Amino acid sequence: MNRLRGLIMAQCGETEAVLGLILAAIAPTIDPERKTAGQLLECVRQNLPDEIRAQWKVELDQIKAANRLRNQAVHSDVLVGSTWVDYQIGGGDFEPVITVMRHGEYSEADLLEDLAVQQHATVAAVRLLHATS
Repeated sequence: MNRLRGLIMAQCGETEAVLGLILAAIAPTIDPERKTAGQLLECVRQNLPDEIRAQWKVELDQIKAANRLRNQAVHSDVLVGSTWVDYQIGGGDFEPVITVMRHGEYSEADLLEDLAVQQHATVAAVRLLHATS
């Protein structure tokens, strides 16, 4: 589960970098440094011409949803359920048997879906970058 959370964070970082490039293309006077992905997205929305913003509404909403999912993956507690497994040579160790996040509401399958959303958001951001360049 933690590996998937890390992949979600890394993929969102790619989208964030593209948002910074978009902002630099459409509003070169705004410094994208030290802005979160959410702040960058809001700056991009505010500085896009109306017709482009309307044309790319679905993609912008997709990027926003991906950022929300990233925040959930980063800030949610992960609970690991383990069981004791004896070694044949003596002793033993705890082996994880279930991992859940957000009080059992989220599983690895859910995180895989979230990762797919992140990947689609990055593609949408790259397409928007090409449209604004």
